[in-house]
Amino acid sequence: MIRYIAATGSLGYGFLEGTLEAAVAQHPDFIGCDAGSNDHGPNDLGAGIPHLGVATTMRDLRLLLIAARRARIPLIIGSAGGSGADVQVQWTLDILKRIATDEKLSFRLAVIHAEVPKEWVHKAAKNGRIKPLDSWWPQLDSETIEQTTRVVGQMGPEAFMQALQKGADVVIAGRSTDTSIYCSYPLLKGADPALAWHAGKIVECGAALAEHRIVPDSVMAEIGDDYFRVWSTNPDMRVTPQSVMAHTLYENGDPFLLVEPGCILDTSKSVYTAASAGGVEVRGSQYQRQPYTVKLEGARKAGFRAITLAGIRDPVLLADLNGFLESTEKRARSKIASVVGKDTAYQLKFRVYGYNGTLDDREPRRSEFSGYEVGLVIDAVAATQELANTVLSIARLTVLHNPVPRSHGFTTNVAFPFAPSDISVGQVYEWTLNHVVSLDDPLEIFPIEYHDVKTGTFGPKEH
Repeated sequence: MIRYIAATGSLGYGFLEGTLEAAVAQHPDFIGCDAGSNDHGPNDLGAGIPHLGVATTMRDLRLLLIAARRARIPLIIGSAGGSGADVQVQWTLDILKRIATDEKLSFRLAVIHAEVPKEWVHKAAKNGRIKPLDSWWPQLDSETIEQTTRVVGQMGPEAFMQALQKGADVVIAGRSTDTSIYCSYPLLKGADPALAWHAGKIVECGAALAEHRIVPDSVMAEIGDDYFRVWSTNPDMRVTPQSVMAHTLYENGDPFLLVEPGCILDTSKSVYTAASAGGVEVRGSQYQRQPYTVKLEGARKAGFRAITLAGIRDPVLLADLNGFLESTEKRARSKIASVVGKDTAYQLKFRVYGYNGTLDDREPRRSEFSGYEVGLVIDAVAATQELANTVLSIARLTVLHNPVPRSHGFTTNVAFPFAPSDISVGQVYEWTLNHVVSLDDPLEIFPIEYHDVKTGTFGPKEH
């Protein structure tokens, strides 16, 4: 039997110290923690910045590192720094070094890189190894690759397994699938692949598998010969068959088939039951081997953004909100063209929350609108910050005093919550790679380096 802790949904989100202590007392074989996602959009990867702050990440990593070293079990971190690019892995390592020095800890460290050189991407694309993940994405061309600031691959479990096999006590890895973090150790120890993958999928977001996740927190899993069990060591968070089944669907396009590097997990025959020992037991999951592919993610600069927030509460205006927005945008674009030139490229968007701010033109209930107030976000993107600011200022002034047909006289249409009203957001990015690449070797683009850490002092790099 293999037992482990999933520390939290993402390193830096936090967990209760008491929950972690209770979990460690149940003799786990390792502690795992995801540290990233692309849910936040392309900015983190494109800019090479961490998604969370130093203080929250250091707090979580310190507690996990100390707990793992005291218990003499591995600590496995994936998608370090948010997007798992080299600069974010290094950011995480800098925090780890500070903790190891402060606490005078000794351990063998493995660092797994996931950033892929552009030269390699060019060659793989030319050889037909890279395909769009979804049908609406274009084929990858050389120009797009060159425009991309960073490319990362989502590693499977094999790189983690290699690091553990070579004696790593702590693994800090770049971009990886969430599930690979947790199934690597069980697979290395010979666990049923279907159970290892499915358990990893369930615990990947920590306490999100609970019926009501009150706070981000730790959970546990154990894998037996023909089952796996998941549970919380926080008595305030109940884990039920329904909540576990629900998390199988989380972030997955198919209710039963979960695609991972080199395999498909089939949960169509999985059975979820309340366990007498607590939590939920799962049986019947199936594993299908597939050609080995990993996802590639990349982002490029898309200009500079400026935004304004405003509120609209005028009932006369709201009675014909769509007409007001259409006339406002038309007038704004005409004014912008007269100032910056009709051939100058920019993007202008009016996002109206309480009306169609979330779904935009796909909102099916716009015709049913009957609210008394809406929130307006005016969003401008252009090649320079100065141009974005100019576009925004013209659009904002147009919204402020654009005539309302049923009103008579000069009107002020919106209220601004802040002064100054305009916010320069800065450089923004857009996705360029949402593709998969075929690999003959699961480690081909995921090099591993090792360091022996002695009472906080890092030894030379080994390969």
